[in-house]
Amino acid sequence: MPARREWMRLLYWVASYYPLYMAAQVWLWVAPAYWLHWLAGAEMGPLRVDPLLVSAGARGGPGAGAWFGQQGMAVAMGVAAWVLLRFARRRWPDVAGRALALVGFVLCGNWLVAVTLRGGLPGRGVWTGVVGVALVVVGVRWAAATVAGGYWTRAGMALAGMAAPAATLPLLLAGGGRAWMIATAAGVMVVGSLLVFRVRTAVGEVRAVSVVAGLVASVLVFGALHEGREWQAAQRAAEVKRVLAGLPKPDEGAPFPKLYFHRGVNFTANGYGYESERARALLRRLPEFEIQSIAVVPYGGMDRRTLRMAPARAGSWESDAGVEIIAATARGLGMKVMLKPHVWRPQGDQPLTEKERERWFREYGTFLEHYARMAKRIHADTFCIGVEFGSLTEDEAQWRGLIARVRAIYAGPLVYAANFGKEFESIRFWDALDYIGLDNYYPLPDDYSAGAIVEKVERVAKQYGKPVLLTEAGYSSAVGAHKTPWADHPPSPVSLEEQVKSYEAIFAGFSGKPWFAGVYWWKIETDGAGGPLDNSMVPWGKPAMGTLKRWYGRPDDFVSGFEEWGGRLR
Repeated sequence: MPARREWMRLLYWVASYYPLYMAAQVWLWVAPAYWLHWLAGAEMGPLRVDPLLVSAGARGGPGAGAWFGQQGMAVAMGVAAWVLLRFARRRWPDVAGRALALVGFVLCGNWLVAVTLRGGLPGRGVWTGVVGVALVVVGVRWAAATVAGGYWTRAGMALAGMAAPAATLPLLLAGGGRAWMIATAAGVMVVGSLLVFRVRTAVGEVRAVSVVAGLVASVLVFGALHEGREWQAAQRAAEVKRVLAGLPKPDEGAPFPKLYFHRGVNFTANGYGYESERARALLRRLPEFEIQSIAVVPYGGMDRRTLRMAPARAGSWESDAGVEIIAATARGLGMKVMLKPHVWRPQGDQPLTEKERERWFREYGTFLEHYARMAKRIHADTFCIGVEFGSLTEDEAQWRGLIARVRAIYAGPLVYAANFGKEFESIRFWDALDYIGLDNYYPLPDDYSAGAIVEKVERVAKQYGKPVLLTEAGYSSAVGAHKTPWADHPPSPVSLEEQVKSYEAIFAGFSGKPWFAGVYWWKIETDGAGGPLDNSMVPWGKPAMGTLKRWYGRPDDFVSGFEEWGGRLR
């Protein structure tokens, strides 16, 4: 019967969705990395295999950091898939169409997440988004053309056999059986299947062996990935234990320095996690530039619906084990560590209601206590209790409560990293902290004088009688970066001199101020990103590192007067 045949086709589409989805990721993310590694002399990045993600990266080599970057290679591979699948379509139109749609879906996935969850249209991913959407449209049209019937019949099959798995499989795997996710998945499948039932015209026979093969392939892939994750977790735990055994252990009874001068950088994870040898090798090079402190920056997530927050998961770039390893490595190098957890928050959302604010502070309190216990365990020299929460810092009583909860766990000095402008200048709980923290992205004038910025900062320092720590400061190596210091990878040509002049302006402006407690430049990444062709805020491999070394290596007149605030050097 035609309806039965369409049910078989639907089952086949759903069953074979997952293997095609994983193959699309291998085509887009893994294959280009190996090609660059073999053909262009690029260095292979780590291979990551999860139930929803297969990826690898390559850096360096001729052209690997320019056109052959991750975005350019992904677009090229998407176009190549379209060319190759056009030939495959002649014999296997059904498979070719769905494969192309999934290549497009994977290609535009990161871009769609950035747009929907972060409220922006990131320029770096727009081409992958545009090309990916185009491939999805073409692929769905190819696949739907194999279905007999009118528009709604074909749309129903595409919805049930392609869109439903794409929308629900990630939710079900990540959500662990939440009722609303299961209800949504069931509803989509039922509606799509009812539309399929409208078919009255016979279609090409779908062999039972195809359905069985699709089901078996899905089961094997799911099972292999599950077992693979278990094996990876066991291997990772053993490696973490081995690495930590060779690193100095913190003295839990040692006193914390209440105040000290910070010659630092934000040491962030990218491509390589804090657990990796690559990250440790790069960290060992930082003392060459007179860097004496690092800010370790683990990122947690926030569910935009429930406001629940979770620390970085095990095995992620900034896992708890990785933070512990990188902190112990820094301590072995004689460096100080500031633990500075971030929360990924949706941008552009409506302000929280009163009830939502109460829930947010409850969730954030739990998140903060987790990292306060970590700060105690790794004996962090400073703990940052939050980063750029904007209007949420207007609730003075809530923040004083959070500070009290943290002090009950961690005995070292505390700072909060306020965004420049209104937040920094209006916070009223600075007196409850040890440092006033500023993420300094105030624009510089065209003469590169930091005088006006210093005056603003000094007013807050004198009002509360606390030293000011620049928890972040940074400028892209791009033309005009001093006017928009918050812009990373701006659409401007590379200017290494611009970054140097901006660094010099901040160092010269703040140097010698008795309330100035130091700076953490944003940022050096664990994968060693940077270099003379890069226009991002990263100073690595650029003349700005020489500026950093020269100022950090100066005699103590650089920090003259800081002892007046009760601090001590190093």
